[in-house]
Amino acid sequence: MFLLFAGLWPVTLVAGYVFSGGRHQAALLVRILGLGTVLVWLLVRRRPSTAEWVALWTIAVGGWIGTQYEVGAAYAGVFAINAITIFMVVTIAFDRFMVGYVAGVATCAYAVGQLHYHPAGHALLAVLLFVIVEGIVVLVVGGTAHFLRESLRAVNALHTRMAETADQERARIAGALHDDTLQVLTAAGLSLDGVARRLQRGEAEGAEDTVRQVRDMIQGASERTRRLSFDLYPTQLGDRGLGPAIDALGRQISEGEELRVEVDAPETRQPSEVERLAYRTIRELLVNVRKHAQATRVVISVAADTSRLHCQVADDGRGFDAATWDKARQGLHMGLDSTAERVRMSGGEFAIESQPGHGTRASFSLPIHPFAP
Repeated sequence: MFLLFAGLWPVTLVAGYVFSGGRHQAALLVRILGLGTVLVWLLVRRRPSTAEWVALWTIAVGGWIGTQYEVGAAYAGVFAINAITIFMVVTIAFDRFMVGYVAGVATCAYAVGQLHYHPAGHALLAVLLFVIVEGIVVLVVGGTAHFLRESLRAVNALHTRMAETADQERARIAGALHDDTLQVLTAAGLSLDGVARRLQRGEAEGAEDTVRQVRDMIQGASERTRRLSFDLYPTQLGDRGLGPAIDALGRQISEGEELRVEVDAPETRQPSEVERLAYRTIRELLVNVRKHAQATRVVISVAADTSRLHCQVADDGRGFDAATWDKARQGLHMGLDSTAERVRMSGGEFAIESQPGHGTRASFSLPIHPFAP
């Protein structure tokens, strides 16, 4: 706002002075004093309160209408355009109260000026046009600014949730490596140290069994580490594409679970960004099915047309109603909520259909060309 007053208003001062042929110096002085007061106030008070803003805008409108009285009715149109321009900035930068206050004060001041110079009919018509333009500014400029602010808040909230999810995933990986792989390797090292000491003393009995146990421990840790690596980024996704990667994911999810995963996905390759986001989304949906749905069967289907990749994950689990979903969004399903937002931010569509006792069907589509990761 300081830049607005410091940049826009001096231009209007110079323009008014030039257009009036250097006359009306008293009016120019009034506007300079008003502008100077506002600039000093904003410079001293970097974050004015609501009451201070009310005072600043009252001074600004007072200087505006006072100058119009001084120069006469000839420049009424210029003053109206000036006021609407300033009002556009108000609708962008301020909340509803300040927008309403500035609109009300400016309208009253403009009405007083018009009634002073013109008959009542002409004056009221001019004021009506002024109010209509103000309304258009509020609807178009203010509405757009409100939409952009809300979108920015939504994006910031999504980024926060995504960062929290990433932190949780990193913590899970770190815990898995520390509590499993590192513990196994430490235990294996201690066991091998014991075998080495026994062999040095010539006590070979039992060494072979200990070595086999160590081998089994390391093989188990290696398998679990391989699964962890697959969770992070499956090699099939980069080497062979989305279909084989989902097949491998389905086999991993089904292993040791009473859940049958069926996959219907072509091996046709798509842009790498599309495949990565589709895989991450399907994995999140599948993990949620395993954790919460109590399902015995889940079907994953993938198809593509000329412009979009269509994916669906359907299970025969317990399902849920809308109230349950709203509650889950605040807790367990926050990761799924973030996944849906990622799909939408990439230009895709995401939808979930479910009924208690009748399973859940989640579907999403992603644009193939162009794609914004």
